[in-house]
Amino acid sequence: MIAYKNRTKSNKEDIENYKSILSCLFNKEIKLSNKASSNNCIGALNSNNFSAFKSNFILRVNRILGYFDKYKIDKTKLEETLKDIANQRGYYEWSGKYSEIVALDYFTQREYIDKIVYIVKEKEGDIFDSSLTKKLGGKEIDLDFMIEGGDEMRIYCDVKTLSPIYLKLFKNIFERVFEATCRNDILIGIENDIYVTNKINNEKIEDIIKSYDNQKNKKTGLINELIECINSEKTTYEYPNLYNTLKFKISYNNKPLALVGGEEMSPYRLAKTYENRILDYYNKLLINKPSFIIFVINPWFSSYIYHDVFNKKYFYRSLSRRIFCRLKNINELAYNYTKSDKLKNKDIKVSDISKLISGIIYIEDNSVTFQENNIDTEAGKKQLYDVYIYTNPNTTNKYYQTLDLGIFFNNAKDIDDFCYDNY
Repeated sequence: MIAYKNRTKSNKEDIENYKSILSCLFNKEIKLSNKASSNNCIGALNSNNFSAFKSNFILRVNRILGYFDKYKIDKTKLEETLKDIANQRGYYEWSGKYSEIVALDYFTQREYIDKIVYIVKEKEGDIFDSSLTKKLGGKEIDLDFMIEGGDEMRIYCDVKTLSPIYLKLFKNIFERVFEATCRNDILIGIENDIYVTNKINNEKIEDIIKSYDNQKNKKTGLINELIECINSEKTTYEYPNLYNTLKFKISYNNKPLALVGGEEMSPYRLAKTYENRILDYYNKLLINKPSFIIFVINPWFSSYIYHDVFNKKYFYRSLSRRIFCRLKNINELAYNYTKSDKLKNKDIKVSDISKLISGIIYIEDNSVTFQENNIDTEAGKKQLYDVYIYTNPNTTNKYYQTLDLGIFFNNAKDIDDFCYDNY
């Protein structure tokens, strides 16, 4: 279950606290933009309820700054990323920039990584010339990392958040509901939301909202019925849609605040639901150089993966294998799956994109649940991240086997090259 609470205004105290944290870390005055606003991340850093997260956040940035100082790396891009976390107003929009910081901290702690370039942008040059972006007529390639290790190993990576695709959809729906009801005391939880994912394209959110509101008729669509439920202070509501029945639980401040979700999730079904999502990242792939996608997972924006009975390893491996071994056989145009204008009328197939992915790295960020008395020890730093790496046996880029990547990821919980499982 995902729960949504109305935010009526930005919290100036949260912003001032965040500004103070960054100023102390960078040892200079940090100024945030006028559109800076509190969000779940900024708010947690100004709360007594999330002291482990706050401590880990500060230690994490300190470690990165120490690495940048040691290797004389310019800190401008790092500073901009941290400041940009405060520019993300929505429920989980902050997770993208935050995930870059998580990945950066993880890589700077790897003993056998020789060089890290954070933010790789080119409008001309070797990397741009090798990009799918250039082939499609784009003007610039924009990646998060270039990483070098022993034996001239070099990989290019882009960081993504493994959060539910439907978050943006429901955020837009609930903003309309909150605005119409003028209430600040409600919390709405959704069950059966996960499997809506495979039908949602984030670029077509408005169309989906309209379909929800017109599926029955304008007066009895999802948004209007939710408004009626809240006006009547009902605590449950069910809405049958094209894919399943969405179940809503509504709590009010004058009632006990307890929303419990009871979904039973299969890692294999969820992998099937998510497999096409990778196609949206076509513009982050290189044609002649190793391209990796990094997914960052966190209990706050990936809560469905942290379900008690959910096997995360099965999910990561199943999702990766589907991307590498199933999508490679789909010769339909990628545009039919992504609806990206940049792929329209382009002869780029699903199989083409699948084969350009050298591998996928999953980084679990345990900073929310980490034990505070262990935070700044060597053993503690190793427990801060759980990492899983899977490489593509069908890539047209350089193929990496398990032994190739061991030097980069010697503490990974699972590494698989699918050399015996490629069918």
